Amino acid sequence: MGKRSRDKGARHERWVARTLADATGLDIRRTAGQCRQGSDAPDVEAPGVWLECKVGARPDPVKAYTQGIQASDGRPVVVVWKKDRHAAQATLRLRTLTTLWPVERIGHELDGPLVTLPFDAFVGLYASVYATQDQDPEEAARTREIRGLSGMGRGVKGNRGG
Repeated sequence: MGKRSRDKGARHERWVARTLADATGLDIRRTAGQCRQGSDAPDVEAPGVWLECKVGARPDPVKAYTQGIQASDGRPVVVVWKKDRHAAQATLRLRTLTTLWPVERIGHELDGPLVTLPFDAFVGLYASVYATQDQDPEEAARTREIRGLSGMGRGVKGNRGG
């Protein structure tokens, strides 16, 4: 993998970490040194989930999910991926989604296949579960909007979201 591709991946990982940190008030960071071969660390360290990040012309979220399952310490795997000039997406097991979003709100529990949802929707779910007591989710959304983070990954001119 070339330097430009590695740099692009690192930018995407930092953006994911910053977006989740802003939404929750938690210390969420890109894992240092995860690019080493055979590393058993997520791309982004966040409470409750194993985050794998992929970005490029043809990211493969299923392959990344499999990679995450093989390396995970037992936390549910979430793949945050972004195809060039498209919005970021989050792919996870339906059971993980129903765990983050209480089953009562859906009406029944499903284990099911992998599901993909817009990353902004995942950030909202994640923040509703993991936001610190002093972090108001609405305030976090306003902060992301002011910083322009909610528009990341939408192919907007000047987008540096990875």
